[in-house]
Amino acid sequence: MATIQEEQAAFDKLRTHLIDEGHGGKYILFKDGSVQGFFCTSGEAYTEGLKRYGSGGVFVVDQVAPKKSESLSMSWELGLMSVG
Repeated sequence: MATIQEEQAAFDKLRTHLIDEGHGGKYILFKDGSVQGFFCTSGEAYTEGLKRYGSGGVFVVDQVAPKKSESLSMSWELGLMSVG
């Protein structure tokens, strides 16, 4: 059984391809390294994941959108650091 981190990494590898295929903006249900369905809302995708795999199941619900970069420094984000 894959971990949630492995499932997320597998989805991240397909993200750009899925956007290029026209699925941008949709929410995905992803399990076992593959797309299990596309949905209009995260709630719909999550509900379907629970129906199929139960509350103990490992699956990913994420939006098919460019991945946002993550902040490397809370100090920078909070404006506590300055340049120059």
